Amino acid sequence: MKLNCKPGDLAITVKCHIPDNLGKIVQVICYEGLQEWPNYPDPIPVWLVKAYSGTKGLTYQYPDGTIAKASGGLAPDCFLRPIQPPEADDSDQSMTEQEVSGNESVIKELEICERT
Repeated sequence: MKLNCKPGDLAITVKCHIPDNLGKIVQVICYEGLQEWPNYPDPIPVWLVKAYSGTKGLTYQYPDGTIAKASGGLAPDCFLRPIQPPEADDSDQSMTEQEVSGNESVIKELEICERT
């Protein structure tokens, strides 16, 4: 089974049943296995997640109808998309160098900044 996330990932929440949770940034802590989840006929892969600092936490609705805010809790893998840093690409670096070359004033300013 291919999972979207791995422990330590930062992820954004998608496809949430509770609209307040949509677009929240979370840190993926650990895999909690296959678990029953409302509106899914079979158990699905679930992670323990922690709301990233600066967010107002996550909203959970319990089977008895109680709604509560929490700084972390369970989230299905299908509700998460990892946030990937852009990969370093040599062509990006050379493109930047091409843009800078020929512009002597920028190069002089960069040299001055490096010295200070």
